[in-house]
Amino acid sequence: MVPLITVFFVFNLYLNEDYNVRISQTRADLNRTNDLFELRESFVDPLAWKFVRERTFSREMRQLASALEVSSGPAVIKQLDKLTGSWYSEHEKSDPLIINYNPRDIAVAGLNGWEYATSGKEQEEANTFGVMLKQIARSIMKQRTQRPTSSEGIDAAAIEGDMVIETGLQTVRSLFGDDVFVKLANGVGLPVLMHVVAGTAGLIIHAVPDIETPQYVMIWLIMFDYEGYLARIADRYRGEYLLWPVEAHRYGNVFRREYYKARHEIVKMASWIATANLPVSGRINYRGSWHLVEGRPGVAQITSLMIGMAPEAPIDQAITRSKTAFTLLMAGILLCVLLIAKNVADDILVPIRSLILGMQQVVRESYSYRIDSGRTDELGVLCSAFDSMTRGLEEKMLMGRMLSKSAQKFSLQES
Repeated sequence: MVPLITVFFVFNLYLNEDYNVRISQTRADLNRTNDLFELRESFVDPLAWKFVRERTFSREMRQLASALEVSSGPAVIKQLDKLTGSWYSEHEKSDPLIINYNPRDIAVAGLNGWEYATSGKEQEEANTFGVMLKQIARSIMKQRTQRPTSSEGIDAAAIEGDMVIETGLQTVRSLFGDDVFVKLANGVGLPVLMHVVAGTAGLIIHAVPDIETPQYVMIWLIMFDYEGYLARIADRYRGEYLLWPVEAHRYGNVFRREYYKARHEIVKMASWIATANLPVSGRINYRGSWHLVEGRPGVAQITSLMIGMAPEAPIDQAITRSKTAFTLLMAGILLCVLLIAKNVADDILVPIRSLILGMQQVVRESYSYRIDSGRTDELGVLCSAFDSMTRGLEEKMLMGRMLSKSAQKFSLQES
C-alpha cells in the first residue's frame, strides 16, 4: 500500500512540473509568434520604396521633365497631373493584404525652375506639407545646379523658401530626433521613417538621374498603415494562436468584433502595456475557455502594441492524457499483481489443501490417500513425506490385520 501511495505522490509532482513546463513553453512560443508576426510589416517596406523608385525613374516622367524644361505651361502640367493620378490609381488596385502603404504627397522640382506638387488625384491643390516638400525639392535643385552670382539684389522668394525649409527641418528634428533630421537633410535616396500619431510616415528624396547632375528632384511622402495592415493579416490568420495587433495604444484604441465579449480583460491588459510600456503576462477567459495572454509594446511600430492569446485546452488535454495513461498503467499493473498473487496463492494453497484432506483421511484411518504432487520444493518435500507416512501406516495396518488373522487361527487350533 505504501509503495502505491508513493507512486501516486511522485506522479502528481511530475504532472505539476509537466504543466508548469508546458505553460512556460507556450508563453515562450507565443512571445516568439508575436515577434515574428510584427516583423511582417517590415516585409512590405521594400515594396513601397520599389514602387516609388520605379515611377520616379520611369520613362514617362523623364519625358515630361524634358518637356517642362522647355515649357511649363498648363498643357504639360495637366499631363503631369494625369501621370501622377495614374500612379495613385495603380496603387488603389493593389491587394490590401499585401500592400500596407499609401502614397500621399509627391513634390518635384526640375531644371529651369519648374516645380510641381500634389497630395492625391482627388486633391486640386497640394496641402501645406506638399508645398513644403516642393520647396525642399526646389532648394535641392538650386544647390546642385545654380552657380554663385554676384548679384546685389535680394531674392525674397528664395529667402522665404529657405525659411520655410529650415523651419520644417527644425520641426522634424524636435519631433523625431537628430537621426531623422540628419537623414532628411542629407540622405538623398535614403528612406526615412517617422512615427506619428496616425501611424508611420515614410519620406524619400530621389535625384534623377543622379545627385551630381540632376534633371529633377522628386520627394515622396508615404503613409504606412501598419496598424490596419497587421489587423487585416491577423483577421486572416488561422494558426493555433489568437493575435491581436495594434488594437490599442496611448492615443486611442481600435476594437475587432470577435473580441467584443472579452473586451474588458483585453483592454485592461492593453492599458497596462500602454501605460507602463512593459510586457504583460496573464490569462483570460475567452469564449468559455481559458487562454494564456502575452502582450508587449510595439518594437518596429512604437505607438502600437501586440497581444497574443494561446488556448490552455491543448495543455489541459495533454495533462489529461498523461493522467489517463498513468491510470491505465496502474490498473494494468494492479491486474498483473492480482493475477500473479492468485497464481502464487494457488501454487501454495493446492498442496496445503491436499495435506489437510490427507490428514482428515488419516484421522479416519484411511491410509490409502496419496498426494503425489510431483513438486521439488519444500511443499513438495512435505507432500512426499506425508505420502511416505501414509504408506508406512498403511503397511503397518495391513501387517496388523495379517497378524491378527494368524493369531486367531492359532487360538482356534489350540482350543
